[in-house]
Amino acid sequence: MGAYIISSKGIRLTTIRKCKTMIKLHFHLQINESNFLTVPLIHEPILKCPWFYAIKCDFVGYFATTIYHKQLNQFLIKMKNYQLLPKAYISRMDKPALKMPVVLHDARIMQNKPRKHYLAVCLQPIFLLADWTLLVQFFEIWIAQGVTKFCVYVQSMTPEVDALLRIYEHSKDVEIERINWAPLPTDNNNANTYESDPNLRVYRAEV
Repeated sequence: MGAYIISSKGIRLTTIRKCKTMIKLHFHLQINESNFLTVPLIHEPILKCPWFYAIKCDFVGYFATTIYHKQLNQFLIKMKNYQLLPKAYISRMDKPALKMPVVLHDARIMQNKPRKHYLAVCLQPIFLLADWTLLVQFFEIWIAQGVTKFCVYVQSMTPEVDALLRIYEHSKDVEIERINWAPLPTDNNNANTYESDPNLRVYRAEV
């Protein structure tokens, strides 16, 4: 999972949660070896619920954004000069000791500095991909159109496809963000039930 610094005042994540769940999340930044900066997250649905008499959703996509926090604001301003970003985690408010790692990305547009990217493309999730030539065609066509960043969602691929993807990842001309498209975590007590397992409802396209 990725967390994105969208301004000097906030960090945003994209989550899938039970509709209208009351469980809140906390965001943790590791500011040194032993201390964490913990900030609550507020959740807003990515798409508003339909009219009140429609069938309600079981799982909903949410933007989870850190609330305004003075210490976080000061820390994010200092981070503009950092070469490496600190480690980040999220946790449930009712289980604070269970911290799940997230990858922190700085998505801010710095003033008086040129944009790092002007055009980016997201691939649909890759499943069981064996034909590496498809990726070559895809990348080169978009690079010719001026794309400098690709977000690649990966579930499974052959070693040959993985090797080709690594070639582009080491290229200085484009930036490849590889995103793990693993099965969503579930409650072990209710695993493999249609009501509790969102993986049974996710449409999984193939490249």
